[in-house]
Amino acid sequence: MVKKIFSFLQRLSSQPLVGGLEISDSAIRFLQIEGEKTKTASLRLPPGIILDGKINDRQNFLAALKAVHLQLIKSKTNQKIHAVISLPAPVVYSQSFNIPIISQENIKEAAELNLQMISPISLEKAYSDWQVVNPDIGHQKGILGAFTEKVIVDDYDSCIRESGFSPVAFEFPALSLARLIKELGPTIDQDKAYLLVNVSTDGLNFLILRKGELYFNHFLFWRTLQGEKKQIVFADFKNIISQEIQKIINFVSTDFGALLEGVIIMASAMEKEVGEIIKEEFGLKTIPLRLRRYSDFSAVWFVAFGSALRGLIPRRQDILISLSSHNVIEEFYHEQALSFIVLWRNVFFVSLAVLLIAFGGIDVFFTRIQKNAKNQISALITYPQVQEVAKLREEAKFFNESVALVSAIKESVPKWSPFFEKLSELAGNQIVLDRIFIQSLTTPIKIQGRADNKEAIINFKNTLSAQPNFRDIYLPLTSIQPTADRRMSFELSFVLSALPGN
Repeated sequence: MVKKIFSFLQRLSSQPLVGGLEISDSAIRFLQIEGEKTKTASLRLPPGIILDGKINDRQNFLAALKAVHLQLIKSKTNQKIHAVISLPAPVVYSQSFNIPIISQENIKEAAELNLQMISPISLEKAYSDWQVVNPDIGHQKGILGAFTEKVIVDDYDSCIRESGFSPVAFEFPALSLARLIKELGPTIDQDKAYLLVNVSTDGLNFLILRKGELYFNHFLFWRTLQGEKKQIVFADFKNIISQEIQKIINFVSTDFGALLEGVIIMASAMEKEVGEIIKEEFGLKTIPLRLRRYSDFSAVWFVAFGSALRGLIPRRQDILISLSSHNVIEEFYHEQALSFIVLWRNVFFVSLAVLLIAFGGIDVFFTRIQKNAKNQISALITYPQVQEVAKLREEAKFFNESVALVSAIKESVPKWSPFFEKLSELAGNQIVLDRIFIQSLTTPIKIQGRADNKEAIINFKNTLSAQPNFRDIYLPLTSIQPTADRRMSFELSFVLSALPGN
């Protein structure tokens, strides 16, 4: 009973759940966390729908998204499913950098300036964002920046929304996995640097983690690695792993001045082989990626799981990287407000229906009373005295209405005399007013006049400008023309805020 009441109160608070939606070349996966329970849906994509991380077949991709949505809703409705979107790894470029320790107000400006310097593509064609990835160390603060092409994300965004999902953030697999390891992964020394090797159906992904945050991300397609070969033999696979890890070891040694503490392996089918390569070639400690909770999930769900963990963060506290043109926080709360309104609208109508039924009998009762009263009044009206009083009442009502109408008409007529007196006073002896065009108080008033010289006209305009009730004064210079009597004619317009004396 208590659980049901709590669930009902949660619905009244209108806090929709947010899941994680992973999109890759080979599959779409959705995962939502609700306490200790999870909700999942997935669909494998035929080759060619997503190609190198980009939508290649929009129609079939949209159909696949709708199929995943239908798995979750179980009916063809327009109910929106909120999700943190994990874009395909190849379409996002990320890089970490350091900035000096500065005030909180200046961090954004410094970070965005660095993003402009390191962006691999024109910022006009890119979505970019950043987040702080470690506390202050020495005299520097670590920042992770990310970039992606606008056209790619906009294409994904339109398909996702059209299929019934509502994005609350756009991130990338490396960010999702780093969050998963930090919150649910194996116990590691968070102050040390670790390498995550992710062997997926799309390719190889290498991540450097330090203090539980993502510092480096590098993705390699299988298709790029195999070249013209039909498949990659194990010897080639071993060489690729060895070469890439050696590059990363050199990078960590140069950039951090430290060694890798260990390698976390995420490879469902080749976990043992990858671990042996790393131990044999580099002697590093290997750690299989296992979840401390939800241990029944395999590695193929880990990216969606990491994005779903972000969905648990209150929206106003989510200041992590999001690569899109939308202010996802504002959009989320806008949709939340609409959901809240719809819910209470339904509550209102149900309550109204109950009240209508409850007061139905009372309405019938009062209707009968009203009918009896009308019958009694009809009987009284037949008396001559009553008819005479009613006639006098109607005549008095008509007289009072006529007096009120006359008074209203009198009050509504503008009093123009003070205006003309004021205008004549402002014109003085040097301005002759020939014509004044007045349509109404809401339209500009036009004046045609003459003066001895242009200076007198300008002075007249300035005099009008100084008056509190005269505004939007317009004197076209082209309207100032010499006349046959060697004077200067002009046209001037202005708007009158209020009549003088009113």
